[in-house]
Amino acid sequence: MKKLISSILTLAMVAGCLAGCAGKPQETASATTAVTEAPAKEAPDKTETAQAETSDQAETSAQEASGDKKVKVGFVISALNEPIMNAYNDYVKKAMEEQAAKAGYKLEYVSVSSDGDVNREYSNVQDMIGSGCDVIILNAIDNVASLAAVKECHSNDVGSIFFCREADSSASEDEIPDATVNMDSYDQGYASTIRMFEYMKDDGIEPKDMIVVMGYENDVNAINRQKGTEDACKEWNVEIATTVSCGQWDPATCLTNLTSALQTYPDSNCLYVPSDSQYSGYSTALQRAGKWHKRGEEGHVYIAGTDVFADGFVAIATGYQESSTENPVWLNAVKAAECVIDYMEGKDLNGEIFKIQGDTVDQDNYNKIDYLWCLEYSDSDLSQYLK
Repeated sequence: MKKLISSILTLAMVAGCLAGCAGKPQETASATTAVTEAPAKEAPDKTETAQAETSDQAETSAQEASGDKKVKVGFVISALNEPIMNAYNDYVKKAMEEQAAKAGYKLEYVSVSSDGDVNREYSNVQDMIGSGCDVIILNAIDNVASLAAVKECHSNDVGSIFFCREADSSASEDEIPDATVNMDSYDQGYASTIRMFEYMKDDGIEPKDMIVVMGYENDVNAINRQKGTEDACKEWNVEIATTVSCGQWDPATCLTNLTSALQTYPDSNCLYVPSDSQYSGYSTALQRAGKWHKRGEEGHVYIAGTDVFADGFVAIATGYQESSTENPVWLNAVKAAECVIDYMEGKDLNGEIFKIQGDTVDQDNYNKIDYLWCLEYSDSDLSQYLK
């Protein structure tokens, strides 16, 4: 295995993102962790990016690169079942093409969806190893069950990069990927919740019966987001009345469990949701409870979200939701592609975890953020909200 201490990329800070992040506790991890603040972003040119593949496998060759260096990269994505996964698929390919050309490699690129099935994921990794991939980028389904795929890569001297997921803290040495590139999911929960509380303070509203919706219990991002919002509540001396599950990121489960929580706590006036992908669940639950109102209207429930899906973005722009901390998909893709090239150049990534911080989008800055992935991956035109 290629070994040499990897360096941390220092990136410029986006001012608005980190207003609530100072003093937050450091997280512990079995591998070295580098928190990378989001730089000013240049949007990827989607016109040059292939649309997300819906077939089992798609293979492309990048533009000719100078020299004889070649690299074959496989991307195993957990599923292609929502807009953000399509963004993952497109952006990883685009970033890999750019970084390979920059480093003088001729790229062969293969992508495949595991359709949410861990067994299929493992088979996909085995197939990519058999086809001669040098490095596999894995958007893991489960932070424990997916470790077998990493072990398989190590056994065959194939590089492994976790993308937008992290290995469980219980992972053994041979189950830790060569590098991990992920959003700073702790900060997502922390910063978005802090921003919501700031709006409540500005409005003279005392938080009451805070409800927290938690994400998939085997997704480390969901776990970290929940810890982030819990720590924000402690800082603001806000008691969490109850925590409910949305299952495996299922809006219907979110709707059922949040409806029950709102019946138990009818005076609740603040809510954290682990992803705006749950919008249809939490918005419907609030509507049924007679609590879906704009900020400033009587009965409004303050909402902190995550990921900045299109629905969450529109809810913020129209006053129904206070905040959401983005998933910086393009920056993650670029960093993952850089890790691939570092591996090929013989640098030891040493299991390093790169955490990319995204912007916290709120009612004051939603139309000022440099770039948001949801603006390109939406069924409706969001440009009207950017004026």
